[in-house]
Amino acid sequence: MGRVGHKWKMFRIAVGLKKPKKKEEPEPVPDPDEKEARKTEVAYKGEHIEDEIAEDGTTITVTKKPRRPSSHVVHHHNPAELYQLVAIDLDGTLLNDDGVISNFTKDTIVKLQDCGVKICLMTGRSIANCYQYVIRLGITCVVVACNGSFGCIVEKDGCQATPDKALFSVPIEYPDVLKVMEFSKEVGVVAQYYAGDFVYNNSSEEKHYHGSRYYTKKTKTVLEFINDDFQEAMTFSMPNKMVFLSHKKEELDALDRLIIKELPHIVIVRGCMGGEQELFFLEIVHGDVNKGTGLEKVCNELEVSVTNVIAFGDSDNDIEMLETAGRGVAMMHCTEACGLIADEVLEEGNNEDAVAKKLLGLLEAKQFVFPPPPPQEDNNKHPEILKQNANVENIVDSGDSGDSGDSGDSGDSGDSGDSGDAANADNAANAANAANAANAANAANA
Repeated sequence: MGRVGHKWKMFRIAVGLKKPKKKEEPEPVPDPDEKEARKTEVAYKGEHIEDEIAEDGTTITVTKKPRRPSSHVVHHHNPAELYQLVAIDLDGTLLNDDGVISNFTKDTIVKLQDCGVKICLMTGRSIANCYQYVIRLGITCVVVACNGSFGCIVEKDGCQATPDKALFSVPIEYPDVLKVMEFSKEVGVVAQYYAGDFVYNNSSEEKHYHGSRYYTKKTKTVLEFINDDFQEAMTFSMPNKMVFLSHKKEELDALDRLIIKELPHIVIVRGCMGGEQELFFLEIVHGDVNKGTGLEKVCNELEVSVTNVIAFGDSDNDIEMLETAGRGVAMMHCTEACGLIADEVLEEGNNEDAVAKKLLGLLEAKQFVFPPPPPQEDNNKHPEILKQNANVENIVDSGDSGDSGDSGDSGDSGDSGDSGDAANADNAANAANAANAANAANAANA
């Protein structure tokens, strides 16, 4: 560049027409302690951090985002809204640690529904495993089961929830079921198939039966053992959820990796049942469902805006529900990710009736929308009703009248003017007779 060109370049930089190029800086070296801080940063997004082994044998840190369906909409929360529907998770939220709904919580839920508030139970359990709690509450309400893939209205005395009676049902697709079954056999874990009121189990080894019996003990789920890899069940209905059980965490880790690699659209929920022994489980549902999408479908069916919903939960599978609802409330003992996404974290837990206490507080603060009372008929629009009421009042007032039957007939008469004339004529006749009798008596005395 010549001297003139250089001067022109410096002039453009001086007047702001062009910015000088910045020297490229080397990328910062990541802090080894940054990983723990990053966990907190991404927790509210539902992401999780894992160490993976690269091809060259080195360990790398990967942030995995949740496989949330693109159709899921996160709504802006408005705490000032009034609530029409209460959505409540079961385990760890509505139920205490003994798996029971307390009398105080039951009375509160019944009181709310009597006032016109809609109740929706949201759970990862099968629909058949929810009837006992609806019967315990003694109300008819909506139940969304299998982590949002199945919803129906359950009567207060229980019902048969078959797919044709559902408000909505989003089962796992047939090719995905076959593929996951292939993976489960490869790693050696037992599978359970949830369809309507039935839960099928394909245990084939003693370790499978042992884990399945423990699962039944902890969840009170009635299992039907089959040995045809769910072929007959598939002719009835595709599953709304599948669960895989093992006492060995590494077996489910292997299954998890296979599903993520081959079926990335499938939604996975991991967990562990404690107690006298550990039983690890892995649940899968259709890729387009979670408790949030289930709540949206319920609101569409009941014609309620999601902003008029208050939701309660405690676990990671409640995150989408708390995001979707107008107000999301987490329990004191909730997971870190659940607490970060919630609008409010209660100071008490499920053993202290925290949900019921919160709902009573909102009820006293008049933060629920109650349905309007039935319209009363305007009598002014029906003068004949007023006329009949007046006649009835006259009948009651003239109760000492000798001829009440005639009074009733005149009250029923449409031509009240004629009745009045008839009454006047009778009175005149009686007066004349009385006058004639008096004159006759006077004449006799004279």
